Amino acid sequence: MKLQKALKLKNTLAGEISSLQQLIRQKNQYVEGSGIDLTAFDTRKLYDDLLAKIEKLVNLKLIISEANLEIQDKIFRISEYKSLIQFWQGMPVVSGIISSTSYAGTSSTTYVSQWSEVEKMEMIKRYQNLIDLLQEELDTHNYTTEIPFTL
Repeated sequence: MKLQKALKLKNTLAGEISSLQQLIRQKNQYVEGSGIDLTAFDTRKLYDDLLAKIEKLVNLKLIISEANLEIQDKIFRISEYKSLIQFWQGMPVVSGIISSTSYAGTSSTTYVSQWSEVEKMEMIKRYQNLIDLLQEELDTHNYTTEIPFTL
């Protein structure tokens, strides 16, 4: 199986696990004599299915992790560059006089920024470009790497 397909399967399994957990919670209890027959759902059997899916997911994650060892630095860099983009997006860069009105009257404050709006946007663009380059490398790795996993 290609790594790219395994990553999709990982997401699918995680979704199935979440759905099973929700179904078990919903169908485990019912009001006796209510006429609602939830006994059609054997929550103990569903729980066994849940544990089997979790085991499959853990094994798949281990195999994916092993396959990604050679590119782990790229995965970590993408994550950190995304954090830097969020950092820069939140960076205040207002410079100049800002007036505000409140119940006490009008006041003005002069702001000076060490980083400009242009520099802020350049940094965001820089890190997005780095992410895009790294993501291309990851995509190539994911589409070309074969892993030993069968459904």
